[in-house]
Amino acid sequence: MTSQPTSRNSDLRFKQATHNNEVAYILLSNKKGVEAWDWVITTTFYSVVHYVESVIDHKSTSLKIDGLSYTKKSVSELMKSADIKEVYTSIHGLRKSIVSQNFGHLFDSYKEIFDACHTARYTNYQLYNRAFAEDLFEQLAIFRLWSSKIIFPKKNDSEHILKF
Repeated sequence: MTSQPTSRNSDLRFKQATHNNEVAYILLSNKKGVEAWDWVITTTFYSVVHYVESVIDHKSTSLKIDGLSYTKKSVSELMKSADIKEVYTSIHGLRKSIVSQNFGHLFDSYKEIFDACHTARYTNYQLYNRAFAEDLFEQLAIFRLWSSKIIFPKKNDSEHILKF
């Protein structure tokens, strides 16, 4: 029996995203002179991942992937589908495709944050500076606001903004 995403899963993912968001902020505002821009970018990316997945878990409509519709499932559950496995070799590739095809207005920011995180983690952790990390962190607000409005539609706009 496969588990279906629930509102509880969505809430947990949103909380994890918010936690990662707060960690990125703490790293960015570090007063001790430690320059961990790679970790600001990495925690920013994983915050985005959880904001996106909180919406996927919350949505009651099907997801479009390569012209096909899939009933409400988590990205992890979708990755187990034989037809998905034939096309996507990683969960990150599948998630990028889902964002592109279902939440296109977010795709450019998602891809920029994903690419920067990948570079920071696997290629050159010293490549980025504070200004670049700040720019990506500012883009995180788009995902936070978008997902919070979907998951908590009855709250007013000021309640969707994290206070640091």
